[in-house]
Amino acid sequence: VIERNGAAPGPAEAGLKDTVAVMPGETVKLQATFDAYRGEYVYHCHMLDHSAMGMMATLNIT
Repeated sequence: VIERNGAAPGPAEAGLKDTVAVMPGETVKLQATFDAYRGEYVYHCHMLDHSAMGMMATLNIT
């Protein structure tokens, strides 16, 4: 997590993460590094009804 709501993240968000909580109205800027595996990665919200609103998709890393 690089930034939350335009400000530096708190200490609990330091280090590598595979899950980030985002509450309604929040914005989060992330950094992702793809170095070993080339192919498709999935990102998604854990609320299944959100998949229809663009909160579930794939990234194709070539």
